[in-house]
Amino acid sequence: MDGLRKDRELLAQYASGVGFQSLGLLAKAYRFLSKARSSLKRHRTRYDSKAKQPDAVIEAVGEAGEFVAKLIIGTLHRLKIGRWLEKIQGAGGVIGGLVLGIIDLRKTKSAGSIWRYAGLDPTWPRSRSNRYLRYLLCTAFANQFIRQAQLEDLSGDHLIYGKVFKWYLGKLSEANEQLKFKQYALAKAEKLERSQSRYRDLSIYKAGKLPHSHLFARARRFTCKLFLSHLFEVGYYDLHGKEAPQPYILTVKLPQGGPIRIIRPPFFTPQWYDSLPGIGLKEFYESETVLIPPPTHHHTEEEIHEQQRTVNGFLLDTIGTNPEETLL
Repeated sequence: MDGLRKDRELLAQYASGVGFQSLGLLAKAYRFLSKARSSLKRHRTRYDSKAKQPDAVIEAVGEAGEFVAKLIIGTLHRLKIGRWLEKIQGAGGVIGGLVLGIIDLRKTKSAGSIWRYAGLDPTWPRSRSNRYLRYLLCTAFANQFIRQAQLEDLSGDHLIYGKVFKWYLGKLSEANEQLKFKQYALAKAEKLERSQSRYRDLSIYKAGKLPHSHLFARARRFTCKLFLSHLFEVGYYDLHGKEAPQPYILTVKLPQGGPIRIIRPPFFTPQWYDSLPGIGLKEFYESETVLIPPPTHHHTEEEIHEQQRTVNGFLLDTIGTNPEETLL
């Protein structure tokens, strides 16, 4: 366990910069430590024979995860787009840092490409998406705006996603009562009957309606896709210095009937964004400047290899997973 704690110095020295590779490494480390801590908690009694103090092991892994989380929050605070995320309740902090560490905004030509990578496009195979990014959006981030939707007062741009979720869920419920999803519901019921699966909401589908859980999931995905669209729009301006192009559906394939409602990113205006302190995305993707002072004690190459062997051996004994394969 001493080796695991000593590796904090190495992590702070080599992985706490403001570059994309640094934040990506921190995101992988945080994910690995979170999975390790959850696995140790689930199988606490199983490891009693291997570790004299399983609670101390879990505590040490948890402390390492908290340390990595602080580095992620510190890195996010140094970015302009990170300052924008911090103003939105539920989108800043560790969640925003992890999302920026996974998505490379240089490679995104539209918000739809991020939707596919996050597994939010039903026409795109899930095997080609990032499961951890989908978890961050549809579970960690979604829990934030779902709680916001239960508030009576939703005034303020910092609660925009809770407001949108509540509004869209109401629109879906209203359409469901008018049997606008009847064709899809009946097809779903027929598919479930062919598979001979015991689905608790089968009777609701047979009635030509969607169950509340189905509407809830649709509203959640809609809100997550809106957040990714806003992230793309702000990131595009940061990278190119101009507003993002209009989506395809607004320029070529206009929706039939009714006015078009565009929900702009909260707080964002070009003048306000230019006045923010911090580092732009161009420098973020190109530089790997270390902003945390290096440790006073510099480890020799032999000490680094010895600490790595200690950590790897501990994790293999307790979790049964090679950390190098998990992280890389």
